[in-house]
Amino acid sequence: MRCFSHPIVESVGICKNCHKGLCPECLIDCDNGLACKGCENHVRVLNRFLDNSIHRKANSNFVTALMSGAFFIVFGISMWHYQMDLFAYIFILFGCFSLFNAYRYRFLK
Repeated sequence: MRCFSHPIVESVGICKNCHKGLCPECLIDCDNGLACKGCENHVRVLNRFLDNSIHRKANSNFVTALMSGAFFIVFGISMWHYQMDLFAYIFILFGCFSLFNAYRYRFLK
């Protein structure tokens, strides 16, 4: 593959945004990908978006475990109203496990 701007020079990489071939003179290293001079800002924004997505995934695990724990505990307590003690204990136990997982997930970043 040849450089997009310098057709006589072999490319050493591809722009992460526009996918054009880049020679050593044209490329800009953006920590987590290469960019051409016109796409540098776009690639930096894309890298920030990807980093935030990874962190958001860990936070969604925390919220999901917290909400499911609260649901199971409230549902288990409501089962006592219908004289279903065994099911109430099982749901409350599941709720406690979910809350423990939420406690573990809060450390992930």
